[in-house]
Amino acid sequence: MKRFFRSTLLAQVGIALGMAITAPSHANVADWEADPRPVRIVVAFPAGGYTDVIGRVMANELGKIIKRNFIVENKVGANGVIGTAAVARSKADGDTLLLAAPGHVTNSLIMSEVPYDPNKDFAPILKVATVPNVLVVMPNSPFKSVRDIIEAAKAQPGLITYASGGIGSSNHLAMELLMKMTGAPLKHIPYKGSSLAETDVAGGHVQMMFSGAGSAVTQIKGGKLRAIAVSSKERISSLPDVPTVAEAGVKGYAFESWLGLFAPANTPKDIVEKLNAAVNTVMQNPEVMSRLKSLGVDKFEPSSVKDFTEFLDQETKQQAALVASFGDIKQ
Repeated sequence: MKRFFRSTLLAQVGIALGMAITAPSHANVADWEADPRPVRIVVAFPAGGYTDVIGRVMANELGKIIKRNFIVENKVGANGVIGTAAVARSKADGDTLLLAAPGHVTNSLIMSEVPYDPNKDFAPILKVATVPNVLVVMPNSPFKSVRDIIEAAKAQPGLITYASGGIGSSNHLAMELLMKMTGAPLKHIPYKGSSLAETDVAGGHVQMMFSGAGSAVTQIKGGKLRAIAVSSKERISSLPDVPTVAEAGVKGYAFESWLGLFAPANTPKDIVEKLNAAVNTVMQNPEVMSRLKSLGVDKFEPSSVKDFTEFLDQETKQQAALVASFGDIKQ
């Protein structure tokens, strides 16, 4: 499905970059900490989603540790490409950061071209969170289990639909993996963002989707969606009665989304290390973790810059193999 309009994307990126705030380079971490201007954390997705919410919680707490004002800036478009490209071309001075989802890795695997190199244009800082997806349907859906969905899909090939936040999004890949492991031929209905997809699933326009736990839990507890299973290896504390997909009969299934913090490549190492230490401290704060549990973030594993870099190398290999196994899902 090669429908990726390179000229349109590059035009959007050009506009975004032209609006980027410039700032002088900092000679050292002390100068950076003393700068009175805010540090921007770019979230390449709309406000209100779990990436945005986690980013804002983190930004508020970082300001208490580093004594600078950290703000979240939503720069959306092209499944995260617009915001990511803007950060890639920002000054490498620690004043512009990126809070990215797995699309940071997968976009370059499924799109004909992206205007940056995820392996060369960024300085990894750390993995901020791991977040599962939840398989959801509308409240009065006839599907009560994963088995119901698999059987219906096989009985009506291509007629049972699922939504996603876009081609290559974590909820798209989570469903692709389920189809691959079960042979269930579902029909993909991609949207420009998970919130729009959730709305149509709740309204019965599409039959199901894997939705990020942060958003899904709120919709489930509000009675707008019903949970079938969670994509993680273990159940999550915010939905303790909902089985994992593996428990529901698909042995070996596991798929989790993650969020990682990045700076532009060549950002001074002492600033990167300062940010790594500060975010590790923030994410181990019991009050912060209590707030994030409602978003499906049950635990946090402290990591070094080296740890995150190694994780990204492994993630890139795994996602490349996964995408290749799905066949032609390229845009």
